[in-house]
Amino acid sequence: MTKLTFYISELLDDNSTLSDFENKIADFCDLLEYIVNNNDVINVPEHFFESKIVGKITIAEYLFEPQYASDYRELLFEYIRQYKRVNILYPDLYVLLDEKNNQSYKAIVGMLENKYINEDSLYVNDKTMILSPYRFYLGQLQSLEEFKIEFSHCFPNLIFHERVKQTLNAFNDIINHSKELIRHLSILNDFAKELYVEIGGASDEIYARLKSEFNIISSGRGANEGLDKFKCDFYNKNKELESVRCNPHTKLYYAHSDYRIYFNWGRDSIGNGEILIGHIGTHWND
Repeated sequence: MTKLTFYISELLDDNSTLSDFENKIADFCDLLEYIVNNNDVINVPEHFFESKIVGKITIAEYLFEPQYASDYRELLFEYIRQYKRVNILYPDLYVLLDEKNNQSYKAIVGMLENKYINEDSLYVNDKTMILSPYRFYLGQLQSLEEFKIEFSHCFPNLIFHERVKQTLNAFNDIINHSKELIRHLSILNDFAKELYVEIGGASDEIYARLKSEFNIISSGRGANEGLDKFKCDFYNKNKELESVRCNPHTKLYYAHSDYRIYFNWGRDSIGNGEILIGHIGTHWND
């Protein structure tokens, strides 16, 4: 899995007081630690220290001048000092990240809302957004073979059957399909299991809500799909193969699309109950 390099953004908030800024420091440092624990890299642009945080107060003044001494400052300094300083100007970084064919595997980590780049998925200010840059760069890949190497890491709440790497061959022109594939897999990874638990199992309601809330067309089972079809063997917690039916499926693009993702809502005996993906490709006929 290709790892990301994050750059700490400017931290100026025109509407905040110094107290407001300091109240955000603990959560920001938690986010920085979360990124490092994910084995990603954090860099600090040299210009960061010249940038302002409140009014005319620069980061350098806040970190090093005695009148701003506080536990908040010490916490921020303890984190910032760990990261490599790099010679890059913020305007140049923003231009790079907004390039149409950007494959730099760079992103920004910030304390505030994004007001610097057009591509929101490359600006992370919350732990829940950590996968967004990975999915962005997955969608930039031109090669199906590269896509096969990278895709599963972008959806850690899904378990993919080994056959998926073969069925993905239906998307030989992957660059024309990756956006829709990533959209469906993101909903299955981020929201579908929670919805399943909330509703209390698979039912017409869950497929209706996937459509109404996430614009995902899906079905529990098609008219010609018998109960004995679409079986995959997954290893369970006892390291034994367990047969699972993957009848439910999402339909890419439109209701009668031949491009589909077949899955199972998960079993307690396999992994941690994650959704199981059995097939990503054209209509499953075998």
